[in-house]
Amino acid sequence: VGAAKVAPDEDTEALLKAPSPPFGETPDTEDGVCDSCKRRCRACCGPCCLCSTLNCFVLLVVILVVYVVFRVTGTITVYGTTFTQANYWDQSGAYLRAGTRDNSSLIAFYNDMPNADTGVASGPGPNTVSFFTWEGTAQQLASWGDRIKSGTFKRYNELGVTIMNDLVWPETGTIALGYSNRDHGFVRPFIAEALDNARKPRDHCDGSACWNMRWLREVFEDRFASMEVVSSTDLRWLVTVVLHKVLLDIDLSDAEAKEFATWMLAFILPQPFPPSWAYSRLFAFVLNTPGTLETKARYMDRFKAAVQAKWPDRPWSSEPRDLVLLASAMIDAAALAGGLSVPTVLDYMIALLFMKESPAHPTTLEHMRGGGATVHNFMFETMRRFAAVAGVPNWSTDDDGETWHHQIPNLQMAMMDPEVFPDPLAFLPGRPGLRDGNMSRSIGWADMATVDGDIANPDSHSCPGKELSVQLTSACIQELARAGPWELVEDDVSTTMYSTSGWSLRKVGSDGTPSEHLEPDMWLCRHARWLCDLLDRDNFL
Repeated sequence: VGAAKVAPDEDTEALLKAPSPPFGETPDTEDGVCDSCKRRCRACCGPCCLCSTLNCFVLLVVILVVYVVFRVTGTITVYGTTFTQANYWDQSGAYLRAGTRDNSSLIAFYNDMPNADTGVASGPGPNTVSFFTWEGTAQQLASWGDRIKSGTFKRYNELGVTIMNDLVWPETGTIALGYSNRDHGFVRPFIAEALDNARKPRDHCDGSACWNMRWLREVFEDRFASMEVVSSTDLRWLVTVVLHKVLLDIDLSDAEAKEFATWMLAFILPQPFPPSWAYSRLFAFVLNTPGTLETKARYMDRFKAAVQAKWPDRPWSSEPRDLVLLASAMIDAAALAGGLSVPTVLDYMIALLFMKESPAHPTTLEHMRGGGATVHNFMFETMRRFAAVAGVPNWSTDDDGETWHHQIPNLQMAMMDPEVFPDPLAFLPGRPGLRDGNMSRSIGWADMATVDGDIANPDSHSCPGKELSVQLTSACIQELARAGPWELVEDDVSTTMYSTSGWSLRKVGSDGTPSEHLEPDMWLCRHARWLCDLLDRDNFL
């Protein structure tokens, strides 16, 4: 007792020392997960880090089981036709990959579809045909009015060339484009009144009751005067400020506009997946779909109040369902129609004007200052070459509704028809039929689906905001040029058929930096930001 401790020799000390963790990891933390493994895992996979080989194997098995379950359950039946992972979503995946590859692979994908050489291809999916020629597409669109009257036409919850689930439309069950003929006929006159029929070229307008080019240019002149840096990610919130004002006289602060633009991605992401996927707990966790729906409910309340304020003489209290239909349609217009397509066109236009080896060379942003035919022709060729909307699906019957057949007038391929647009992959502003003074070949807004020349006709299915989208785009690009000169922050910018690589413009002589791009509050964006950014840039319409 009380004897002095004898220090162990080196060999004994080595034996008594705790063994090092495998793979050179640092000792386990209190939660039993090795720190350096957790750091590496969090960099790509998030907080759930598994170090052991056994646990990694279990994880792979779980992933495989989830994949198999999703593949088996990934179906949706539309008017008697069942679309499955094998006969539809696999092809949609190939479509997605082709569009993100380069500027021509998507066209090759279409041309490889069965019967594509006839101009009426089979697919995508069963019981489906796609019209590829300009003439065939135009005739299809022009037939809609008569088919609605004869009861042989209806639409479904689809956008572009994509069949969608109903998750983000708990109020209506569908995007406004998929409304029944009755419901579409109700909302159409209101939307037309708010958009193109509110254009008053000679009036003093502020967007609340009318709009014109003078007002649009003032909006963007003031905006760009206060910005030292403009990025492609700014376009959505800049455009949504205008759309909210024109649609429902809603004045958005910059913070509110950015919040709405950020929510747009969360709103879009779940839409193209099979219902069993979209409603799964996995999607609820990865995409935070409950949060998306909670935010939408808040927007619905605001839009319903704005609808009642804009049309106060309507007996909305006795028409609660119609109020919901119109408010939801207005959200779709702001988030999915003009709110997505107009920024897409602007994104491509600006990218083409700043690319080092641009197909638009030698045209630059400075050439846009004067507006007129230069801007008009450049805009329409951009929309032809990089379509903002791929198609406008519908369903047709020839046996009094016993069976329905899926038809897709493909606007993207119609604008690539070599019989109408020679050398279609080339970028040639001022093509016949798509030039200032001659717009006879315009088809990107489903122009031929206007009934009796009236965009407010309940049976019209063309874009009710074509003129607004054209003038908004023109005003934005002109005032951007006038606020310059600008220089590209990145080394270069590139394009695919789905998106640009993203860009930032800085005023020459300024030391401004791009503003932080806000991401939706979801696991995907926190732990796979590169994927979130990619999806945010891509236009899947």
